[in-house]
Amino acid sequence: MSPNQSSDTSSTAVLEREHLRKAGDPGAKDRILVVDDERGICHNVEKILTKNNYEVTHALSAQEALEKMAKESFSLLISDIVMPGQNGLELLKLAKKEWPLTKAIMMTAYASTSTALKAIRLGALDYIPKPFTPDELRTSVENALSGKLIEAPT
Repeated sequence: MSPNQSSDTSSTAVLEREHLRKAGDPGAKDRILVVDDERGICHNVEKILTKNNYEVTHALSAQEALEKMAKESFSLLISDIVMPGQNGLELLKLAKKEWPLTKAIMMTAYASTSTALKAIRLGALDYIPKPFTPDELRTSVENALSGKLIEAPT
């Protein structure tokens, strides 16, 4: 492939696939990628959100998330911050660079003001401390996907 050709995994190609998917099915569900190194957290978030008619996929690491994002399009990324290898903030930075239209929410059991500010500055729409209730998660997701939350200017 020449440098002037776009690869099939480029952000443009992924966004185009998402647009065509939704255009072909007006009732298409928003697709959400949940990233946490704890399988139980991924399962619980998936269980909560699928009840609200979202299509949820999970990844157990930032690397796995990036691989999935390169192949599939997602409306929303929900990621833990503290994970082995690449942390959630590094994932957020890479995801917003490559897929700027994908919205993001960060979650962590180690909540701090400085980490929350850093996440917001990197493009997260919300920051949820663990443990959270199903209602807190649903409200954050609904607000992010509806446009009620907007990214901070960079």
